[in-house]
Amino acid sequence: MSQRRQQLLTLLESLRSELAQVTLDDARASELTRLIDAMEEQIPAEDDPSVHPDLLDELNREATHLEVEHPDTVATVRTLINMLSNLGI
Repeated sequence: MSQRRQQLLTLLESLRSELAQVTLDDARASELTRLIDAMEEQIPAEDDPSVHPDLLDELNREATHLEVEHPDTVATVRTLINMLSNLGI
């Protein structure tokens, strides 16, 4: 497993843990869980930027919704977005 893939998976797990500690409405929690699951499935085994680009757009929208109430969680989301962007995803 590439080091980048491991870093992304670790970051996704951190995001999952942070989301478990905050209060979200059911729709928002379901959407974030779906996005995390989709990203975990699509993060390439090697440094091949094949994650569907719409996932980043969706993740950005979700981060915008969380910014006011959960700034620490948004920091993790933004870090994830930056890592994926740096991979060319």
